[in-house]
This record gives sequence, C-alpha cells and structure tokens, in this order.
Amino acid sequence: MELKGTIKQMEWDTINIKLSKDVGYIQFNRTQEKNTINNRMISEIEEAFKLYEKKCRVFVFEGDEEYFCFGADLNAITENNQLNKLEEQNPERLYNLWNHMIFSNCIMVAYVKGTVNAGGIGFICACDIVIASESATFSLSELLFGLMPAMVLPFLIRRVGYAHAKYMALTTKLISAETACKWGLVDVCCDGANS
Repeated sequence: MELKGTIKQMEWDTINIKLSKDVGYIQFNRTQEKNTINNRMISEIEEAFKLYEKKCRVFVFEGDEEYFCFGADLNAITENNQLNKLEEQNPERLYNLWNHMIFSNCIMVAYVKGTVNAGGIGFICACDIVIASESATFSLSELLFGLMPAMVLPFLIRRVGYAHAKYMALTTKLISAETACKWGLVDVCCDGANS
C-alpha cells in the first residue's frame, strides 16, 4: 500500500486503501468470506474516515470481481453466540457508519462488480453515486432466515422508493444491474469502466 503525502501508513486486515490525489479508494478485502461485514471491517472503515476524510474529496468503495459485499458475516455472528468470547456484535455501529457516509462532506461512490447482498446493499445505498458492471447482481436475503432487512430498508427506501424496496425484501430475488439502474439503485450501468 502506497500512500502519498504525509498521511500515516497503517496495516489493514479487512480493507485495502489507496489514495490518488484527493480520492480515497476503499476496497473490501475479505475475499475468502465473500467480503462479508464483521466488526473489524466496520472499525477499519471508521478509522479510514478519521484518517483521510479531511484529505479526500471522494471515496470509492469497491469489492472484487465476484463479490462487492455479501452482507453480515453470519459465521462470525454464530461463533460469537456459541463461543461467547469474541467481541459483541453491534449493528448500531454499521447503521451509524452508513449515516456518516450519507452526511459526509465527501462524495461517496460505489463501484460494483459481482454480487451485492444484504448489508452490501446498505453500503451502496449510503453512497451518492453507484456505478455497476452489467454483470452485477443485487439482493436482500434476510427473509430466507426469517428476518427482515430492518437496518438496510431505510437506506434502500431512500434510494429506490417503498415499492421496489418492499419487492426486494419480500421476494429475496436477485435483480440485475439493468433493473437496478431502472429502479435507481444504480446510477450508471456499464462494462469496462475504470475504477
């Protein structure tokens, strides 16, 4: 990781950060776990904002070719409940992070390739601009586990309206990038875009 200027260098476990002039690129880096969200990822993004928000005008969130972000790390949550020794899950921190993204003075951009599910939808809905490859797909899977996507819904409704948000929550079906663009979840749908 090469950071320009006098910005402090850090080691990151769940994200990669690259700075180019006044643009900060935050890439989810939990490839083996489908870029799922855990407490460490939330902490590292919070820390990245503390370090770089005053130096950047734009932040670009990226995943990898297969997964942008697949939502909460259910394995970590299960282990927390069974072993009762890992740090407690706190959904309020993630909700507050998305709120911070919405009200930040920086422009937040999501560059999406691959699959976006559950909490990953929260991340893109917290962004000002969403650019997706034509092969990207979007879904909310919470109802498959008997849950409602309560944290994501306020952000999703803000972005696509009540009817489309309800459809995604109740059907759990994948929607294409083309449909996501028609609904307003995605602003630009194209292949071959440079990140």
